[in-house]
Amino acid sequence: MSQDSATADTQGSTDLSAVAWMPQYFNEQERAWLAETHIAWQLRTTAGSFPMEGPIVIEDIPGIPDMLTYPQDVKLFLCWCYIAKYCPGESKFAVFMPPVGFMDEDDRKNHYLATGTLSERMGTIGEFFDYALEMINKQGRDMVIGMMNYWTDPAKEYEKLYEQSGQTVTRAKY
Repeated sequence: MSQDSATADTQGSTDLSAVAWMPQYFNEQERAWLAETHIAWQLRTTAGSFPMEGPIVIEDIPGIPDMLTYPQDVKLFLCWCYIAKYCPGESKFAVFMPPVGFMDEDDRKNHYLATGTLSERMGTIGEFFDYALEMINKQGRDMVIGMMNYWTDPAKEYEKLYEQSGQTVTRAKY
């Protein structure tokens, strides 16, 4: 989102009262992911009705993530894709919105300092599987989509500080 459009939104030129936020057809976990400040603000200011109808404005689409994309921006991309295309009563898919970046909770904790605390915004393989099984077995979904994103860039500077402090585990070795 450009600075100009962000400024326009905060000055009231966009009528956010017409936006159906938060879509109530998402489950409690999905609403929690969508309600995160970074996510909710950007989705609410760029979206009209849900699912999105008509032509999608290219500037409203979050960038496609790569290994340099911050975890919260990967999550924004996944949330946007889900909310843009999920049609209640028709869609049979679910999206695990946090990027999957760690094997388990211990692995994520080991990288908390090495990632500058951003590891807490990422999911684990176990969390993805638990969510997928819940959605398939209890919510009637046919497919659950997740994104493995091994985030690397700014963490390298944190890794140096982490290693200098005498710690030995900085990134997972798979």
